[in-house]
Amino acid sequence: MRILVVSILFSFVTFSSFCEEKVLKAILFDYQGVLSRFEEQPMFDHVAGFWGMPKDKMHEHLADYKKNLIGNFNKEDFLTYLAFKEGFTIDTAYRAMLDSYLEDHLVYDQEMLELVEDFKKRGYMVGILTNQDLPSCKIQEKKDDFRFFDQVFLACYLPYGKPDHRIYEHALMTLGIKPEECLFIDDTMRHVVSAKSLGIRSMFFSIHKESPDVIKRLVDSLE
Repeated sequence: MRILVVSILFSFVTFSSFCEEKVLKAILFDYQGVLSRFEEQPMFDHVAGFWGMPKDKMHEHLADYKKNLIGNFNKEDFLTYLAFKEGFTIDTAYRAMLDSYLEDHLVYDQEMLELVEDFKKRGYMVGILTNQDLPSCKIQEKKDDFRFFDQVFLACYLPYGKPDHRIYEHALMTLGIKPEECLFIDDTMRHVVSAKSLGIRSMFFSIHKESPDVIKRLVDSLE
């Protein structure tokens, strides 16, 4: 009888400890399309206006570029391609114009930022995992935009980016967590599928189409 009581007590303690431990420890967000409503098309239109190029011609170049694209789309690479095709010069005036535009438009959605702060207060590690190009990342660093996050993983500083498994594995190792202890949120399905294949809890989400409440409800259900 004594052995049975001890066994039941041990089982209860073990079960209680399991329940108290957080199943989810970290939440990683993509930037563009998730944390920010920034869109590339208005920026391309702005650049076309700077160069005096008709928007429809720029759109034709964009369609051709994407048709022959191998790998991830990079807005900086496209603008370099556009300048080459049209004979425009990427000079200091161009760079100043583009930097000014990015400073004004690379901003967080306020509801998403509030959600991030809420998750931090609840004890979660929060981070960014993004394929943003180098000029955009430098603007964000200049503005100290990453101060709201515990960790930031920028593909522009790494030899790989999403959907390469190595960037997710790098994030997990840096955070010191298991795949199932992480939630990854992105607005590109192949990035979500890649993370999920590693055992990471993954969610497709677009700030342009959905409310941040969708993310909050999912996190609540995992507690």
